[in-house]
Amino acid sequence: MIGIRMDVRNPYFNYHFSIALLLSIILIPSISGIFFDDLLWFYALGVKKLKLVVLGVILYYEAKLTSFKWYMNVVILTAVGIVIDFLSKIMHWPNFIIGLKYLPLLFFVFAIVVHWKKKDRPFYHLLFLTYIPLMFLHLNFRMSETMWWCDFLLTLVIWIVSLIVLFRKEKSRL
Repeated sequence: MIGIRMDVRNPYFNYHFSIALLLSIILIPSISGIFFDDLLWFYALGVKKLKLVVLGVILYYEAKLTSFKWYMNVVILTAVGIVIDFLSKIMHWPNFIIGLKYLPLLFFVFAIVVHWKKKDRPFYHLLFLTYIPLMFLHLNFRMSETMWWCDFLLTLVIWIVSLIVLFRKEKSRL
């Protein structure tokens, strides 16, 4: 089964790519935990992983990997996240070198601007919705270490609701 091609300039949303993103958010910390022998990474499904997935989105768009099947998108996004995990966690690279510290803030501003300018593009709308809980935590509204799952669940709910709404909208157009 060949994956649906995605063009971010197209107003129609690619559900295969959104599912690939969602799966990569779940898989990155699990695989990082197995490879890097740090159980905290195995359970940390929250804000840090979304930063890595954003880099995957940017790389996906720049490389125009639209001919890949949906499971190849999952593999690519997960691999990008694991490599960045390795560079930042194992190699102890400073955050400012790879830009992970300020990436969410910059991308959130980008998402707001694009969402405001291109309201008919559901791909950007979904990214905007995804970054609302991320920025809530990033701007010093930090929860305790044991409450990391709240961020993940909130983000997951926003993704699922957004996908349902977008799917119904697209279905009603047909």
